[in-house]
Amino acid sequence: EVLCRYLATHRSIHVGVENNYLTRGSLMGFYLLSQVLIQPDDVVIVSNPGFREGYMSVKVAGGKLVHVSVDEEGMNIEEVEKICQSKKVKAVFIVPHHQYPTTVTLSPSRRIQLLALAEAHKFAIIEDDYDYDFHYSSSPILPIFSADRAGVVTYVGSFSKVLAPSLRIGYLVAPENVIQ
Repeated sequence: EVLCRYLATHRSIHVGVENNYLTRGSLMGFYLLSQVLIQPDDVVIVSNPGFREGYMSVKVAGGKLVHVSVDEEGMNIEEVEKICQSKKVKAVFIVPHHQYPTTVTLSPSRRIQLLALAEAHKFAIIEDDYDYDFHYSSSPILPIFSADRAGVVTYVGSFSKVLAPSLRIGYLVAPENVIQ
């Protein structure tokens, strides 16, 4: 309940406790999501460069990583669209706020584009928001999850960087059927 209030207040994510799952850090969240969502040979789009440790959970589940480029506006969504035209995509793994390792923030127009593609092509968006609480020269842009009306986004967050790196506390926010 505290997490629900925190997410509603700070990230405009309005969900109930049935949509949350606490984990031992975000990596555990990625592993659990991959085990639930990814089948062998499923195509998962990731950014290059990107968070290799998180991508390993997709590989462990048997998923096939397809890399797209990152520029000054974040992940190249036009490349995502081209891949969707030739392959059945199961998920897009994205770090829209401070993309790792470039720290680029996905532009608002690309966020909207990605949500529309996910709805049209029926793929999941796995949103990694590992450092939403850290902004220095600007206000944060709300998570993609906060604009998701179709239930295609699963949100992964962590308190490890805010509280203490050795305290591995992460969480998933997802549609109830994914959490179950």
